[in-house]
Amino acid sequence: MSTIYVRARNAWDAQEQLNAAEGRLQLQGMRIRTHGILATEISAGHFAVALTERFPCGFTHVESVNPPLEEAVRRAFRNVPP
Repeated sequence: MSTIYVRARNAWDAQEQLNAAEGRLQLQGMRIRTHGILATEISAGHFAVALTERFPCGFTHVESVNPPLEEAVRRAFRNVPP
């Protein structure tokens, strides 16, 4: 399984790239039906998005190595509840 790395220049760029990465991984996840998506904010503007067994198929989870920025990452995904 692949990890998609996102490097964004601003919030709009982050939202666009993260949504695109999530969409690509949703297609892969639907084929295997056992993995959810984990988006990890590594540092400001740098993200890793990957399929993971930690969450069930159909779920996207956001975490951050810098907790105050985690809420901003959540907002970058349209369908992730607060």
